[in-house]
Amino acid sequence: MRTCDRLFSATPEANSSTPNRSFRLLGRKTVTTLPRLLPPAAFIRAACRITAALALALSGCRSLPLQPPIDLSSPGWIVREGQAVWQARAGAAGIAGELLVATHPDGRSVVQFTKTPLPFIVAQRTTEGWQAQIIPRNKTYSGRGAPPARLLWLHLPEALARGNAVDGFRFTTNAAGGWRLERLATGECLEGYFEPLPRSRTHLLKSGDHLAGLARMYAVTVKAIYDANPGEWRTWFRVGTRIQLPPPSPTP
Repeated sequence: MRTCDRLFSATPEANSSTPNRSFRLLGRKTVTTLPRLLPPAAFIRAACRITAALALALSGCRSLPLQPPIDLSSPGWIVREGQAVWQARAGAAGIAGELLVATHPDGRSVVQFTKTPLPFIVAQRTTEGWQAQIIPRNKTYSGRGAPPARLLWLHLPEALARGNAVDGFRFTTNAAGGWRLERLATGECLEGYFEPLPRSRTHLLKSGDHLAGLARMYAVTVKAIYDANPGEWRTWFRVGTRIQLPPPSPTP
């Protein structure tokens, strides 16, 4: 099962007659049943460190109504998956896991960090607000406007798109395609890399699209889009046309 099929909305359904726990899947809007197995000691220790740090960071946040599930297979979503190591503060032990980052041209984003067998955090951002779900504790925190600085996870999509971070953070990349986002005040950091995106990609042009924006969205250059679509650009850059997209540009 791919990572994007395991996005949980952290709404366990109580069922005392069975030793299983059910979760509503974000992307699929279905229910899956997971066996309640005894986690390994390493998983328990990691869970304690992550949930304690996140709960402390979000303790002052006011919760708003739960945001609806997101279908990441719907048009416009770009889903990237890879591996990452998270440190709660400078000098803290790193915790490795699977990372999913999904972005949409309308400004929405989703970040999920998973330490097998379950996700630890699923965070969403929209143009109006943000939401972070701590799965092991079944807690949801949310707020209006931009996410707080202490919630590093929700600042990652913007840093990846811009190639630099907002004030209070440092974002760096390396020649191997890796990246690192650090919160300067505490030393908290998230470091990782993404698997390459599929080489065959297209985009259906809609009103408001422009070449520079598409280049940023798909991590390519404007020239590469030109090269992938032969002919005069005025003949193919029209609303309703599905254009070809080149492979992502290597990270500088």
